[in-house]
This record gives sequence, C-alpha cells and structure tokens, in this order.
Amino acid sequence: MLVRAFCLVASILMILGSAAHAQDKKGALDPENTLIMQLETGNVVIELRPDLAPNHVARIKRLVREGFYDGLLWFRVIKDYIAQTGDPRGNGTGGTGETIKAEFSKEPHDLGTVSMARKSDPDSADSQFFISMRRIEGLDGQYTVFGKVVSGMEFVTRIKTADQDANGIVTEPDRVVSIRVLADVDSIQQKLSKLLETLKDPADTLILELRTGLVAIKLRPDLAPKHVTRIKELVREGFYDGLTFHRVIDGYFAQGGDPKGDGTGGTGITIPAEFTSTPHVRGSVSMARKKSNDSADSQFFILMTDIPAFNGEYTYFGDVISGMEHVDQIKRGNRKKNGRVLHPDAMISVRIASDIIEAEEKAKQIASKLTDIGDAENTLIMQLSGGPVVIKMFPESAPNHVAHIKSLTRKGFYDGLAFFRVIDGLIAQTGDPTNSGRGGSGQTLKSEISDRLHKRGTVSMALRGSDPDSADSQFFIVYDDAPRFDGRYTVWGQVVEGMELIDDLKKGTRRTNGMVTSNPDRILTMQVASDII
Repeated sequence: MLVRAFCLVASILMILGSAAHAQDKKGALDPENTLIMQLETGNVVIELRPDLAPNHVARIKRLVREGFYDGLLWFRVIKDYIAQTGDPRGNGTGGTGETIKAEFSKEPHDLGTVSMARKSDPDSADSQFFISMRRIEGLDGQYTVFGKVVSGMEFVTRIKTADQDANGIVTEPDRVVSIRVLADVDSIQQKLSKLLETLKDPADTLILELRTGLVAIKLRPDLAPKHVTRIKELVREGFYDGLTFHRVIDGYFAQGGDPKGDGTGGTGITIPAEFTSTPHVRGSVSMARKKSNDSADSQFFILMTDIPAFNGEYTYFGDVISGMEHVDQIKRGNRKKNGRVLHPDAMISVRIASDIIEAEEKAKQIASKLTDIGDAENTLIMQLSGGPVVIKMFPESAPNHVAHIKSLTRKGFYDGLAFFRVIDGLIAQTGDPTNSGRGGSGQTLKSEISDRLHKRGTVSMALRGSDPDSADSQFFIVYDDAPRFDGRYTVWGQVVEGMELIDDLKKGTRRTNGMVTSNPDRILTMQVASDII
C-alpha cells in the first residue's frame, strides 16, 4: 500500500538530501549551525549566523531541540513581503515568556533573510521569527537577523498567504511540520535503525517521533481490531503528524490526537467500543471518548501509571514497548485545569514500522538503480511517499521539453507539488503550483510532436486548451495505452521503475473530471539522476 503522508525515513533522507543540495550551492555548512525546516511542501535549509546574533542563535537552537516550533502556524504571511511563525497561540501575541536583548547588525534583509519578530521594544524578541520574501530595506537595523535560507526558498514562497485586507493574518494557515538542527538528524536515523531491528511485528507497531525521542507502540488487533484498523488508516493519512498532547496529567496519562488541540476535535467518524478485561497499566494505550461508550474517534491516551479504574471503560488498543522514558518527558498540564497544557508538545510524526522498513528498502533500491543508469543526465528520480519513480527522458525526440523539465527540476519547482488530477485508468497529472490546472512556470514551449505512442507509463506534457504550443510545467503519466493522445501531446519520457506507485495515487472522480479535491498525493522531491550520483 502507498504510504500517503511523509514516511519518517523518507523525511530523514529528504533532510539529508536537502542539506547536501544546499552545501553544493553554498559550500560547507556547519551542522551545528544549520536548521532543517520541514514544511508541508518540502524542506528549507537555514544557515544560522552566530557571528551576527550569538544569543539569538543559541536560543533558537534550544527551542528547536525542545520541539517548540513543531506544528506551529504560519499565522502572518504577506505576499512578497514576509512569512511569520513561532507563536504557540497562532495570533501574534504568544511566545515562551522569555525575551532576548536585541542583537542588531548591518546585515541586510534580502530574499530569504531570517529575523526575529518583536514588539515596539527592541529587546522584546521571544520565539517568533519571520522570513523575508524580498529585499526590504526598511527592516535593516530594526530587527535581529539570525539566519538565511540557503535552500528551499521556493517552498517558503508557497506558504499560504493572507487576504489583502487581513493585515497579513492567514485564515486556516499552513504549519511548520518540524525544525531540526542538522547535527541531530544522523542521531535520529541511527536510533530509528536500531529500534526497527528489535521489532517482532512491524506491521502492527507504531513509531512516534517526539521531541525527546522515539516511542514504539505495539498494536493489539487481538483486543480491538476495528480500532487498530482505524488508527492505522489515520496514521497512513498523516493525520497525527504535528498534533499535540493537549492534556497531560502528571502521574496519570498523556492525551493527544485532537486536531483542534482542546479535547473537542476529531475526524467526525466514531468507532463502536471494543472493551476488554485487559488491565490498564503503565504504558497502556487506549482510546479517549465522551460519555457514550461508542464515541471514540481519533484521540488516545498513554498511561504513565497503573489505573485499574479504566479497566473495561476504555478501548485498550496498544502497549508502549520502547521509549516510555520519552513519554514521561512530555510537557505536563495544569491539574487545576484538568491537565490542559500551555504550549504542548507535538507528535512530530507517527508511522507504521513496516512502512518505514519498506521505505528504507526502496531507498536502497534506488541507490542500487542509480549505479546502473546509463544516461543519468536524462533520467529523473521522482520520490513519492511510497518510494521512487524512475523516468527515462527522450531528448532525441523532445529536446526543448527535456531541457525545460530538467531546468525546473533543478530549481526545485516540482518538489511538493500535487497530483491534482488523477483519472483511474487514464492519467495522473501534476506540475501545477496552484493545483487548479491553470498554473505553471510562466514559460511556454512550442510542441515537439513525434511518432512516440502513448503507452502505459508514457510521460507527456499537458496543454492549455487546444493550443499545441501552450505546454508549460504540467505533465501527465498514462495509466493504460491511450492512442487518442498520439500526435496531440509532446511525449518526453517513460516511467521505467515504480509505475505501481503511480497506480496507487489518490484518484479523483469522473464527476470532477479527475480533480482530487482533498489531500492529493504529492511529489516529495524530483531530481535529475546525475545530480544524485
């Protein structure tokens, strides 16, 4: 099955790949002073500047290592100006309560500059920061510059912006998935590999990445088959990624899984109770619910101690088998407020162990394939959440299109873009940053029609209407032989590996002309093979 959300190992590989790409562009990066910010569309590499703002850099790194920024909103985004985040309240009024004295410098606010937000007091910076979308001279010397985006600025520019009359405040804003210090990433990978080696049943084991470390939960389909199935569905949709432990009572339990973060939210789909006599002991994982026995949805809790009173009252569906010490470190709430947590810790990611193992195997496969590619300069590696897709390009029949696709690929244009139109048995279409079918790069190409046929796996350029010279950045992959397309669209490539992953893409309906209206699958990264080898 295709893993719909970012797989943990794929995410780590993307992080390391993003850092390597940044180093190729800029030179050697200091892992201790490099941040990898994972957005929903791709990874952003930020070079920290302790030479300009040592106290701010130290503070930012401490907050990053505490997981403070994971899941926070880009609450204020003004198009072609700034994108601001770092407020746990999500409205511009929040922070940690610990301010920092200004460290102003002569460093200009150019495209990609990262600076601290503040109030009118120069020494009021706390946790909020912003990224400049262009050169902004009026900010120079007024805000503390502590870093610079050195790779992935194209993902920053795709962050959802505010309406013009909203003073930059975004409705339903995008989130920071996670931020990591690059020096810490290798450690996570090593710990993950060791943990996976110990598992006896990876298909029924969840891996939670918390700010403090990795937690393994053994699922119990023998006790609660319906709940386990539902939990696995939500995990594969990426539902839990970035959600918080909103209610944590010291010595009792840690509760999470609510997209609203206040205990009232869920998916809207409840599950009939599957109560058993299994005792609720330290490390037990059970479903939270309302008064009705059959009201469990997505929220769950992990016990920090034995609680016999819960036996037979809540659906028990798993056991923590590794990492309970990390659960013990989840930020506690206020007992007087029923455990509600101010600035709660987040689940960075939740994955099924077997999916991680599968992704690792696919990563190894792609590494072995790269060594066998004859013409790496004319081969694309498209990384999906389920693994790699290899596309052989045809410069001999469509030289201008191939050159254009490679140019866009090397700029990171396709990274994070959705397969927005997918018609079962016909095509899967991508390459539009607006997901509407009307977007592109702004550079059209004259057609290069050839005698190549549209067979299963053929990759062709999409057009705007009937104009043969309107191809831009959008392309489609053919599911089955489609002779109706022959001689009408420019064929520039062929899927030679990974077509089964294209088959598994989320489909649209014929009624919507194939448009995928909710949570379409995305290209994680697309690279020219010669840039990887």
